[in-house]
Amino acid sequence: MEAIGETMTANEPDAVTWQRLFASLVGDAAVDAATIREFCNIHGLTWNRVFSEMQARRQRVQLQE
Repeated sequence: MEAIGETMTANEPDAVTWQRLFASLVGDAAVDAATIREFCNIHGLTWNRVFSEMQARRQRVQLQE
C-alpha cells in the first residue's frame, strides 16, 4: 500500500514482509525503534511510511473483528 506522496521503492516489502515486521514489534519503544529503523534502511522507506502501513493494518484488523 502506498502512502500519499510516497512512491514505491525498488525493495518494496510485500504483505508477508510487512506482517513479519508488525509481528516482531514487542511494545518496547527502544527495541521497536531499532527494528523499524533497520526495516526502513533495508527497504529504503521512511518512518512515516511504516506508521502509515501500521495504521492501515489496524483499520483492516478492526473491520475484520
